[in-house]
Order: sequence, then structure tokens, then C-alpha cells
Amino acid sequence: MKKIYWTRLILFFAMLTGFGFLFNFAPKHERTFSSDYWRYFYKDLPKSSMDVVFLGNSHSQCTFIPEIIDSILDIHTINLYTPSENIHLAKSQYQEVLANQNPQAVIIEASSIFIGNDEIEKRPAQYSFYDSMPLSLKKVQTLFADLTIKELANYYFPFIAMHTDWKTPAKQFKEFANAAASKNTPVTLENMGYTQRKDPLQEEELKKVDFDEFNTCPNPDLGSRLKTTEQVFKIDQGHPSQLVFIEAPTLTDKYRACVSSTDELFQTYGKPYHRLFEDVKPAMLLYNDPDHLSQFGAIIASIETARILSDELGYAIDPQVLAYYESYQFKDYTLVEDGNRLEFSLIPFDQAQLESLDFTWEVLVKGSPIHKETRRGGTIFVYEFKELPEKYMLRVTINNPAGDYELVGEFTFIEN
Repeated sequence: MKKIYWTRLILFFAMLTGFGFLFNFAPKHERTFSSDYWRYFYKDLPKSSMDVVFLGNSHSQCTFIPEIIDSILDIHTINLYTPSENIHLAKSQYQEVLANQNPQAVIIEASSIFIGNDEIEKRPAQYSFYDSMPLSLKKVQTLFADLTIKELANYYFPFIAMHTDWKTPAKQFKEFANAAASKNTPVTLENMGYTQRKDPLQEEELKKVDFDEFNTCPNPDLGSRLKTTEQVFKIDQGHPSQLVFIEAPTLTDKYRACVSSTDELFQTYGKPYHRLFEDVKPAMLLYNDPDHLSQFGAIIASIETARILSDELGYAIDPQVLAYYESYQFKDYTLVEDGNRLEFSLIPFDQAQLESLDFTWEVLVKGSPIHKETRRGGTIFVYEFKELPEKYMLRVTINNPAGDYELVGEFTFIEN
């Protein structure tokens, strides 16, 4: 009798586990929104097809524009992104890049050393990298190496990890079916991983930024992060690919108090660490928010990155292509409202470059254009409303006719 009891009990838990795996193998919708980056990497990106691979979080996503870097250096790059990625996750991704791409260089956006949750806490979006890995013994080994027991339970059983999900089983079956079906759909990666941010900061948003807030290093686990960084260095040893860290610019510079420890580690191992915008004055136009670049800033950052890769790896810069993208560099903007009259001006780095640019200006109210004009070299736009609306958008699209690249800025203004 006892034997039958234990046999049934073991069978029950085996069935429970089997059903758990069956209905939880597909990723939850909360963590699939970003998985196209790594799904594309594993599913559609040909092996050993990339010269340079960028790894990082949202800082990387809005800083490095492969289209610009590739054109200037005549290479192939891809910008892979995981929300809130930290250096612990970057370590596993770095190993996968070396195994699948064998690029000439891997660029890790350096804020991953400081940003993101600590190593014992994973966010749902970070699971997207593990979801995308092909089922293999290597995947299982990576999961058990990277995740705690609790995280493994949440990974393999996401539907039953939350009590609220137990109450809506039909929803979970539907999510399972949709996620399973999505694995058979084509995977695309727009702009090779760069996400365009069209709306620069405005003066009211800039006033909220506290530039003196971070006088001490905000990372109590900095030692653990630097230890993992050191492990990444050791993975790099003996591999023909070069490892380079590039730090994306931010207005707040939250982690400046951590820099001395980081610099010491990089000097010890002789690893390159570059900071973008060292000679660029902070300006509203260049940032989408205090921590991320607008397209205006990303163009400058990508040109700087192309120069860094040229110095580090010996890539030749095409001077004509470089000059083409340099024509898109702007310092800042000014806005003057006088009654119903609007005067908006873009400030270029090189006034002479403006002669080659076409500017299309649009005024939109409630999403509909009420005025549009295109002029060559016109960085100053003047418009007079019949009656100043409470909210309106000014959109400028800039193109150098020598190519088809477009720079877009969208400025939404709300009257008090």
C-alpha cells in the first residue's frame, strides 16, 4: 500500500512538473518586447558576419548608430540591447557573441558596470536573452550559472510564480499559444539595433536635473561588479577579438564618484576605456532625457565611436562619408516666443556646413500639420500663429542631399 502511495505521489509531482514546463516554456509577454534583439542574433544573423558587436542597455541602444559607423569605416556592426543590462548579464552575452560571431571587436557600453540591478536580482526583460538562446546543454549550464534557485523557478514557471496569474488560467493558455506561435514568425531588427529618439530635452525638463546630486558612488555592490568585469577581461585573454569599453554620455554623470576604482582596474589590465563627449558641451538638444541621447547627440557619439574604432583596430576612415555625417552635427537650440510669434533656431558646430542641408519645418496642432516649408540652409524658423494654441509640436527634418540619411527633431511645447 505504501509503495502504491509513494508511486502515485511521485507520479503526481512528475505530472505537475511536466505541465508546469509545458505551459511555462514560452516567455511571458512582459519579457518578450525586447527579445527580438537576441532572437535575431540567434535565428537570422549569419554566423561570423559582424565585424563589431555592441553590448549594453538602453544607453547603448540610443548612442551607437550602426548605419553611420558602418558607412564611415566600411564595416558591419550590430547594436544588441537588453533593458537594464548590468555587467553580470553582459558577461554571459559576451561569451555568446564570441562563440557565434567571432568579431574583430566587442564594444561593451561601460554604464553596464554601474547601471542595472545587482547580480542576485533579475528583471523580467533581462530573461529575454535566456529565452532566445537555443535549447541546449549550454543554455541549461548558463541558466544555472547565472540564476539563483528562486530565479530559476521564476524562469521556468513564470505563469505560476505570481498568485494573480493563478486566477486567470485562460489568459495564461492564450499567452502560451501566442508566444509559441511568435517563435515561428520572421524576426527583424530595425536599424541593426539603434532606436531613434526624436524628441530632445526642453528647458523645463532641464531645470529638474540636479547636477550635484551624486557626490558619492551609488553602488554598494561596486566590488562585485568590478569582480565580474575582471572575469570579462579574463574571458578576453587569448581571444583574437578585441574588447573595448565605451561610456555613453549622460547629463547627470551619476557614477563619477565610482570612476577612480574603475580606472584603476582598467589600467591594471591595460584595457581600453573611452568616454564620449569629453569635449562636447552638455546641451538640451543632444539629450532625449538626462540619461539618454537624442538622435542629434547619437550622431555625434557615433562619429566619435567610429574614430575610436579606427584608432583601436586600424579601420580606415572614409573622409567623404565622415564629412557627410559631420554636416549633421548641431550644438543646441534656442526658442523665443513673443506673443503669437515663434522663433526657433538650431546652432550648428560649423556654419559653413549649412549650405548643403535641406530643412523641412512643420508645425502640428493636435497631431495635424498646419504649416510646412522646406528651405536650403535655413536653421532659423519663424512662424506666427493666428492664436497661440495651448499645445503644439514643431518638427524639423534635416537632410544632406548627397545621401539619404535624415535627422529628425520633434519639440512639443505646452503653454502655461
